[in-house]
Amino acid sequence: ELGLGHPLEYAIYWSPAAFISILLDAGSDPNYHHHGGFPAIIAALSTDRGDRLEIIRILIDGGADLNMRGVNDWTPLHYAVAIRSVDAIR
Repeated sequence: ELGLGHPLEYAIYWSPAAFISILLDAGSDPNYHHHGGFPAIIAALSTDRGDRLEIIRILIDGGADLNMRGVNDWTPLHYAVAIRSVDAIR
């Protein structure tokens, strides 16, 4: 880390979905320690990317914990409800 957060977290915000898959295949931990309160799935939900549901699926398939709590002690489901993302809730 260089003070920019976990490499996977950075990729969730700025890299193509295929690169996120490559990071996970190379052993990146989808359950990384999150300093700002945004574990991987919540980070993906918080973006305005058009492919965020694809990224969430990649993270889940890569072993991301669906119950990992983040900011306000929320799970990804809490966050999906708060942003009214029916597709993410499913």
